[in-house]
Amino acid sequence: MIRRLSFWCLAALFVVLGPGVGCVFAQESETCLECHGDTGWLEDDETRRLHVDLGGFENSVHGFLLCVDCHADLAGADPWGHDPELAPVDCSVCHADVQDEYARSLHAYARQRGNLRAPTCAGCHGNHEILSPSDRSSRAHRRNLTDMCASCHGTGNSRAASARGRIGAFPTDGRGD
Repeated sequence: MIRRLSFWCLAALFVVLGPGVGCVFAQESETCLECHGDTGWLEDDETRRLHVDLGGFENSVHGFLLCVDCHADLAGADPWGHDPELAPVDCSVCHADVQDEYARSLHAYARQRGNLRAPTCAGCHGNHEILSPSDRSSRAHRRNLTDMCASCHGTGNSRAASARGRIGAFPTDGRGD
């Protein structure tokens, strides 16, 4: 009975406010998580990458943000029929200083030369469960960098040895101490 009443209330709201009512809902992360927080529809690696673990996200450094704060192209979009191909998240909106540092890195250079396997921000820091580099559980914590880098560079080659040497030269500015 309550479910049927809720349906009719929403239907009436849609009629009164028109198709733009979806725009109101798209701003709330809870609406996004109705699909992206559900594991029932995850069938393969492609759909699994769309899942957001609510607990992990809430405990992340970005846990206070709304989905549309990072996924800006969804602001005002219909949450039930948005384009499945979203624009890449632009971390420089909030992290311009770090983006400048990345732009001078070998990873950025590799991407500019067409190597799409070279990591962006998410490649090292993760997507929705990002911890501060000063958190020992963070993938980007100084003590975890060798393993994280080895996940792409391997452990038994000159590139990996070179990366291990540079890890020791990372600044101790509070990001991973």
